[in-house]
Amino acid sequence: GTFQPDENYRRNVNVFTCRRRRCFKHQNQPSLLLTLDREKVRRHIEQTCDEWYRQTNPMVTAQREEEIRLAFSRELSSIADGSGERSKLASHDKMLDLNACYEILFTVAEKEHLTFEYFFEDWEAYFLERHRHLQGKNESDVENKAIEHTGGMGREFISVGCSKNRMTVEVALDFLREMQ
Repeated sequence: GTFQPDENYRRNVNVFTCRRRRCFKHQNQPSLLLTLDREKVRRHIEQTCDEWYRQTNPMVTAQREEEIRLAFSRELSSIADGSGERSKLASHDKMLDLNACYEILFTVAEKEHLTFEYFFEDWEAYFLERHRHLQGKNESDVENKAIEHTGGMGREFISVGCSKNRMTVEVALDFLREMQ
């Protein structure tokens, strides 16, 4: 799962067609038409595109996941070797800063299309969306919401909530899957 555009990459186009239909609730009044719910259309297009990309060119394959986990582990080991303190943390609490994550998560070809600034914007959107589900709840509700919205990562995402400038390998993989 690496970004490798072929000769048709810039030849793809999305087409959107809207047709008016008569409202079946008001058959006796044929002049009443359904209105277009632009938000539903937008969500449908985004979901369809997301699903298509996940199926045809997933960013997180088993091989890439293994490579990312290994790179995270190496980076965390180098940090631990330097300070000794990080090695005392449980593996699910170990986080890297966003610069290190960007370097690990994306290939050279992907970085040509996704600058660090765009990555950071995507991370902020992802973080805020996940964090929004955790606010205003008691601790057990927060953990349940975290588990629900982070694919079972639970407390791990709560720990990420302490700093939006760092992520664990599990959050990084979820981020890649989600933001594909």
